[in-house]
Amino acid sequence: MPDSTGTSFIDCHVHFSLEHFDDFTGEFDAAGLMGAWNIVRVPAAYEGATWKEFHALVERSLAHKPYPVFTFYWPDYSGLTDPAFPKKCARRIRELSKRGIAGLKVWQDMGLGLKGPDGKLMMLDDERLDPLWEALIDLKLILIAHVADPANFWLPFDETNPSYEALKRRPDWHFGKPGLPSHTIIRRPCSSATARNPSWETRALAILPSDCETLQ
Repeated sequence: MPDSTGTSFIDCHVHFSLEHFDDFTGEFDAAGLMGAWNIVRVPAAYEGATWKEFHALVERSLAHKPYPVFTFYWPDYSGLTDPAFPKKCARRIRELSKRGIAGLKVWQDMGLGLKGPDGKLMMLDDERLDPLWEALIDLKLILIAHVADPANFWLPFDETNPSYEALKRRPDWHFGKPGLPSHTIIRRPCSSATARNPSWETRALAILPSDCETLQ
């Protein structure tokens, strides 16, 4: 429900399966939220009955009262080594849109780990990904793009780094390594991809105080 200022809130980043639907929506209801975005990662091995479960999750989510829960498709992008993957994924997006998905999720491994058929890192603005963006634009679906982590995660991995304690606990969060793009470069493709698709309405969401000045 709206707070004292009349503002309503949604949770725009959750992950849950059909099995845990009641647990999560119960917490949302208790917190007074007015909506949620559920990002569902779909392994490449999804087939048959498992897809039926995904479809059932989308259907149940849209029917939830007093507000719908919107489902976002997060495919296994490791298939990008196959030149046909973008068109296959675009077809899947179009199929799932008929079921009621709200959009697509891209994680930060796009640019930091995922490689194309040529063995090089794939960036968000790679033209080979255009079939995905075209499908989203045609269907007026949303793209959630986790483009980069805090800039500190690219600084030297030592005591001078303000995030050193966090990185010691999760060294896989450190990206200041040879062969990986800089923090500036990893963020740039987001702007160039949207510039190449002028009909794509974009919104930026900052989750870090240091990002607020970059909001557009």
